[in-house]
Amino acid sequence: RHSEHNIHGDPLRFIQMWLTPKKTGLKPNYGSMCGSKIDTKNKWGHLVSSADERVETPVKIQCDANIFVSQISSDKDSVDFK
Repeated sequence: RHSEHNIHGDPLRFIQMWLTPKKTGLKPNYGSMCGSKIDTKNKWGHLVSSADERVETPVKIQCDANIFVSQISSDKDSVDFK
């Protein structure tokens, strides 16, 4: 049996995703990160990328995927993707 816990009592945003690897037989890549280490306020933060890509991200996976997040202030309607 497996479960996730917030042992610190501070607010926690937990996101768990399962993506299909780009091919079978690859060594699994996975990771975790502290969200406060990447500035995502009113801009896109690049959190996850393929292990093959040369871009720096906190988490590398064996999948052709890039995952970005943004925290948009209440006074904004959108964030440009540059």
